[in-house]
Amino acid sequence: NYNLVCETLKFLDAVCGSQTGLLGLLGNYINEDKVDLTNQALITLTEYCQGPCHDNQDAIVNHESNGIDIIIAIVLNDMTP
Repeated sequence: NYNLVCETLKFLDAVCGSQTGLLGLLGNYINEDKVDLTNQALITLTEYCQGPCHDNQDAIVNHESNGIDIIIAIVLNDMTP
């Protein structure tokens, strides 16, 4: 069994380079090569939550990679590819 929400969050975490713990620098890690991947991961997470699907929403908020913090950082930070 695979939890696709958690796997997508792990993927987003890896693509965004947030393993550094510096979410404020997220814009430095998302370059032109990663914009499409980041966008698709966010679209996929949005689709997982529609319905609404409370289990998937909880999985994003409670995930070990701080999924909601990554999403907020992406939305709030300037991206200059």
